[in-house]
Amino acid sequence: ERPKVMILGLPPFLSMNATGLQSRDERVSTCRRHHVGLILSAVSAQPMEAKRTSGFLERLGEQNLAKDVTQALALAEKYLQTSRPSH
Repeated sequence: ERPKVMILGLPPFLSMNATGLQSRDERVSTCRRHHVGLILSAVSAQPMEAKRTSGFLERLGEQNLAKDVTQALALAEKYLQTSRPSH
């Protein structure tokens, strides 16, 4: 069974090269295609600005960003609660 939500922790780095950008966009597309929530955790300021200007945040949704793993886990729990089928 596929996961319902994925938390991707981003280590502190100053910039992301073209391969990293492509990999990141592919991850979002794959998660969407398989109906898996994607939450980014601990994104530092410079990569965040690059994500904003590249349109990545618009595709991901800023509500899927967490300042740390604790907040990411809370967002994941919220996602799981709202994505459960009602019977």
